Amino acid sequence: IKGAVVTAGAAFLARCGEGKDKIKSFIEQYYVLDKRLDEIRPDYKFNETCQGSVPEAMQAFLESESYEDAIRNAISIGGDSDTIAAITGCVAEAYYGVDEKLALKGMGYLEEDLFDTVNEFRRKYVVNSNG
Repeated sequence: IKGAVVTAGAAFLARCGEGKDKIKSFIEQYYVLDKRLDEIRPDYKFNETCQGSVPEAMQAFLESESYEDAIRNAISIGGDSDTIAAITGCVAEAYYGVDEKLALKGMGYLEEDLFDTVNEFRRKYVVNSNG
């Protein structure tokens, strides 16, 4: 539950336009963020638990400069990198948005049923610049 609260809360704060300092303060109510990515990478092992992936995912976001950079940071940690990248991406998308060209390129890798599901979701729920 704590991992879900942190991920959703950080994404909410990002979506509301809060800065990384405020987002970090929120996260630190639940998890200790005392290591930078360069300190995490050398000893990180596969860990699918929230305790072993959410703080790392949040650090990957906090040290990023763009959505793509956040995802690269997350994957660079190793271990359960798809889960870490998914968690990081949730907050990074809310904070930075996703370049449409990058999104379309990623969509090109999806099988047809997943492509259709993502398009349906985007039509229903994604807020665009037109309101």
